[in-house]
Amino acid sequence: MIAYEQIYFERCIKLLIKFALMEKADYTSDSTRKLLGSLFYLKYSGTHALADQRLKIIDSLLQSTIPAECDLGFLLMDSALDANAYGSIMNFEFGALQRDYGYYPASVEEIRDWYSFFLKYLMKLYSGNLQYSNQIRSLIAKKFRDLWNRGYANEELEALIGIFSLNYWREGWVSVRNVIIFDSAEMENNLLSRLLVIENLLKPKIFLDRLRTYLFSGNMWNLINEEGEDAISGSLSFEKEFLNLTRELTFDKSILEIILGEVSEHGPSLSVKLGQGLAVNANDPLEIWQLLLRKYREPNESEMRVINGFLFELYKLDLGLVNQIYDDLLQDEKYSLIFPCFQLATPLDYRALKRLEYCIDNQLPKIEAFKGLMFKYEDAKRSNINISDILEKLLTLQGADRVVPDLFIYLAQTNPELTLNSEFIILGRKLIQLIYIHYENRMEYEDQESQFHYLLKEISKVSLSGKDAELFIEDLCDRFISSKLDISQFDLFIQIAAKHYPNVFIEKFLNAEKELIEEMQHYYSYDFKFSKNPLSLIDDELILRWCKQDINLRTKIVASIISPFEKDQNGLGLSWTKLSLSLINLSNDPINILKIYEDKIGPMAWVGRLSTILEERLKLFESLKECDNDIVSSWAKAQETIYQGKIADRKKFESEERFEDLRFE
Repeated sequence: MIAYEQIYFERCIKLLIKFALMEKADYTSDSTRKLLGSLFYLKYSGTHALADQRLKIIDSLLQSTIPAECDLGFLLMDSALDANAYGSIMNFEFGALQRDYGYYPASVEEIRDWYSFFLKYLMKLYSGNLQYSNQIRSLIAKKFRDLWNRGYANEELEALIGIFSLNYWREGWVSVRNVIIFDSAEMENNLLSRLLVIENLLKPKIFLDRLRTYLFSGNMWNLINEEGEDAISGSLSFEKEFLNLTRELTFDKSILEIILGEVSEHGPSLSVKLGQGLAVNANDPLEIWQLLLRKYREPNESEMRVINGFLFELYKLDLGLVNQIYDDLLQDEKYSLIFPCFQLATPLDYRALKRLEYCIDNQLPKIEAFKGLMFKYEDAKRSNINISDILEKLLTLQGADRVVPDLFIYLAQTNPELTLNSEFIILGRKLIQLIYIHYENRMEYEDQESQFHYLLKEISKVSLSGKDAELFIEDLCDRFISSKLDISQFDLFIQIAAKHYPNVFIEKFLNAEKELIEEMQHYYSYDFKFSKNPLSLIDDELILRWCKQDINLRTKIVASIISPFEKDQNGLGLSWTKLSLSLINLSNDPINILKIYEDKIGPMAWVGRLSTILEERLKLFESLKECDNDIVSSWAKAQETIYQGKIADRKKFESEERFEDLRFE
């Protein structure tokens, strides 16, 4: 690697930077950014570049007026400050040249000097360039725990934090709290005392900062100390303290509007609890509700969580007002499109059902708005509502195939009693047909095929069992056979039909057109093993009974689909299956069956040495050489001789190939 040498480092990095800037920031496959980052690690970086050489590159990027270059600069600084994971993503081979893993510090002092060097640069950058203040603070918050626990440059960290603490720094306080919660037990007293001073310095003190910390810390456990007390106020209850803060919000609408706006930017976090607190504490809930609607005219996920928290709590406090709110929302031109998102925030009762049915009948909402139904089975049961009826009504909405199957699967997985409900089972069969119709001509991407398989597999567990499913299976088999889908896309149903409805499988698939038979021959090959061979799931006698109706034709069909051999009982070698031997005995002309087997014995694909695989399969002929049928024994002896020749030729080829490889090395 060229960057290994100090003298070439800068030139090499500048070239890599050009490639990195051409990539999307979230590109992960063979990412140049990832490669670049590894060259800035303290250890095992694959380069002997000095710290100041690496900082020179970082500084040049951070002084740029181009945002993408600045972002890359912070990415490299992130790597330089990494105290937890070392190691290049590259190998360190370089032809015949002697190379090591790059710079490696000779002492703890060198390690401290490294981190101190980069932290002092950040301190200088922070003081002189306010535009980077947020990025620098975020980076230090991210790195604080590892750097502090290892004792690297703690003085520099304290100095930086002293500057940062002049302004509210939520993520810094949370990072320090993490160290106290998870690492203080094994920390030296002196170090812990210094840490507690930092924590007290960063602790949010004014009302707005305290509220922001509660809302956006990401994990409420950061806010609770060892005694279970609230870490900010010392209150015995985190919930109680948060409720007190929301009470103050209801008195100051200007601050409430600020917080509601910040919820939109920072993500969900405790936004549901914010909504609940507003409902509990509001002197005039309708006034708060109207403020929420004005602020969140087109609510995103975070905003909807605030609204839903408010409605959920208000439902318990003032059912009449909640019903009035819902009736008004249903008539609103914009909110009616997402009305179920509001309605499903509260228990599913009779009035809620009627509103949802009104939405569906009038084709008002987007189908995605009904996703909350997956959590409403218990509500529906308490109110004597058949949730299967609601799901079936949803099938009339555009895009039902995107949502209803997932609802069905979740409800089945979380409420096993539903899987015994006949209406729910029949609904599953309708969904199978719906999914099939949706995907038949739209299988464009691998992830679509994966989703297709998952949906069908899970729904089939519920809806494709029992005697009454046989007619449905027959119809579905006809659909698949006449479709343009690859066999891989309906293999699930082949397996189900073969295992639970063998007569249906035999009738539909073994009597199919030549093209499908040939596709099954390839797909269920022993060498590829894309899936379990369906004929192995059916009783041999049933298959042989079918063959006897037209021995010459049907024995060849079955022979062409089955895997004629399998691992023996000890798993050490191969042996013929009982069915494969039965077909030989049943056939009027066994040589036709043996020729089919002949093609299957020679592997179509393999891993490892082909000669080893051929030697394993050579043993198959041993058992047939002693067969009473002269045709079979003669065939086995001839094949044994042929395979012995193939093995000798292959071993010679592999030996020559290995010699060439060694000579090249």
